[in-house]
Amino acid sequence: MPGVRRIQPRRSPFTRPFVIVLSAALLVSALLHATPVARAAKLPTPASLQPAGRVNFDPARGTIEALMLFVDFSTLPHGVQTTEATAENLLGGNRFNQFIHQQSGGKLDIRVAISSGWRRMPQPIEAYKTSFEGAFINNSALLRYIKDVQNLYPDVDLGYYPIVYVVMPNSEIYRRSQTANYGDLKAWIDSRRSGDSLGDMRNIVIMGGSAQSQHRPYMSLAHETMHVFGLPDLYKNRPGKAFEIIWDLMGDPYRANGFIGWHHYVLGWLPATRIAVPASATKTEYLLTPIHSGAGTSLLLIPMGKAGKYLAVEIAEPVKPHELIEGTSPWGGGVLAYTVSLLNSHARWQIDLYPPPGTHQSAAQGLQGNVLADAQFTLPHQVGAIIREPISHTSIEIKSRVGSAYRIEVERQ
Repeated sequence: MPGVRRIQPRRSPFTRPFVIVLSAALLVSALLHATPVARAAKLPTPASLQPAGRVNFDPARGTIEALMLFVDFSTLPHGVQTTEATAENLLGGNRFNQFIHQQSGGKLDIRVAISSGWRRMPQPIEAYKTSFEGAFINNSALLRYIKDVQNLYPDVDLGYYPIVYVVMPNSEIYRRSQTANYGDLKAWIDSRRSGDSLGDMRNIVIMGGSAQSQHRPYMSLAHETMHVFGLPDLYKNRPGKAFEIIWDLMGDPYRANGFIGWHHYVLGWLPATRIAVPASATKTEYLLTPIHSGAGTSLLLIPMGKAGKYLAVEIAEPVKPHELIEGTSPWGGGVLAYTVSLLNSHARWQIDLYPPPGTHQSAAQGLQGNVLADAQFTLPHQVGAIIREPISHTSIEIKSRVGSAYRIEVERQ
């Protein structure tokens, strides 16, 4: 049968050993060596922030083998759309892996094998998904979808692949993509005590129709992939949130060019030697360097009194202009401040811009129309700005720009 042949590996698809890079003792030791740290400044390790059931990605390093499958439905046939062209579109040639490799500083590579040809699901798409953006009806429908995919590929050793992408035909009705990680779905199955099983498949990324028609499909694929590694959505339609975090791929795959520093830290990509935790009752000056520079202090984390909440400060890379606005240059550079609140929930942490959008002047107010209205008050802070955070009795002054870096003075009472 055409497609990917059954593989009987003698070794794990993770070609390099996984090592917990930052233990609690090493993290605190490194931070103490870098700058005086208040007693309350102990930070959670990246290992402790990894989601349950995904120990294979703890941390996100090495070379991971993934597989891309293609399914259609009697009520949503693939038509003239070929699997080869679809894979080329979603992966952007080699741009998907180049992006992951560059963002991780060479620590992570994802190699995607492509199955040839579409296979027809046994039920119409309406049996699994609603017509409202293509969301699954419920977890039972999602589990049935996964089992039906497994039955379509008896000739493929799906258990070999830590990540399996399941792609459906392009559709503006059934457009939503969804990541079903092994830990979360298994916990739901166990809670029902129904005797159901996920079989061999582990983390499944189901790519909906809209991802294929966006101007950067490979970034949408990367967005869904990073859910496997535990990163939550940072969209503006989160409960109680009116603004998205456009400098992170989890908040805006259309315009973002990477991930914020906190996510680099969680993934194990940003070492402790590049994180500073200003101590209480001190005034300290830092030369803040971009995350992608590979050197220097790139992230400040300031405890905000309450355990598990931090004020983060980093350099924001300019974001891509919206594709509907022609002739605009990348914008949104400067110094970005946001709060991180650790949660005991599925989201695991919450990110909020600081100060809240609308409380400081924005350089984006002159941009055209309503296309960027959702982001017009969310630009990072510029030279001369002072960020005051009363809970931690902290003031941060952006003194000057030095090349791509910023000279910043942090005073804590």
